[in-house]
Amino acid sequence: MGWGAVTSTYHIIPVMLFILLFVWQIPHTFAIAMRRYDDYKAANVPMLPVVAGFAVTKRQMLVWILALLPIPFFMTSLGLAFVIIATTANVIWLVITISGFYLQDDVKWANMMFRSSLIYLTILFFLMIVISIV
Repeated sequence: MGWGAVTSTYHIIPVMLFILLFVWQIPHTFAIAMRRYDDYKAANVPMLPVVAGFAVTKRQMLVWILALLPIPFFMTSLGLAFVIIATTANVIWLVITISGFYLQDDVKWANMMFRSSLIYLTILFFLMIVISIV
């Protein structure tokens, strides 16, 4: 919406920002649902971890985080540094996601995933701000 307020020209960046936020929110929300599993179960709210279990939720999170991998390559107009840093952030978050299949403490891993999702998004948007200023 901000892009549309500034210019009426069509560009791939706002489309990719929408897709990025759309895809990012799914594993972020699943991490919250895993962290608050007992609350959702007690309230009878059908979140994925309550309905299908943690194993299915972890697999779904992996799929959505894999879907983030190509997004920086559509944002090359922000520069090579952005693509490299964003891809690195994607890979780091992917490694953390995969580690969840080997850790025993699912809630601890969900907390790590939640924090990672916030750090990931902060890095990407901070980088976009810095690039737009420079």
